[in-house]
Amino acid sequence: MNLCFVSILILCIGFTRVYLGVHYSTDVFAGFLAGIAYLLVYTKIVKKRIE
Repeated sequence: MNLCFVSILILCIGFTRVYLGVHYSTDVFAGFLAGIAYLLVYTKIVKKRIE
């Protein structure tokens, strides 16, 4: 899948969570930040194991 398409899909899902009133915007933003932090840590660990 195209990275741009996946990024837009993730943002749209976050927006709909807020729009439908299921989550607060701060919850969605914190989830995005937690996901990015996890991705950065995971890629550093994998990169060290490959080298």
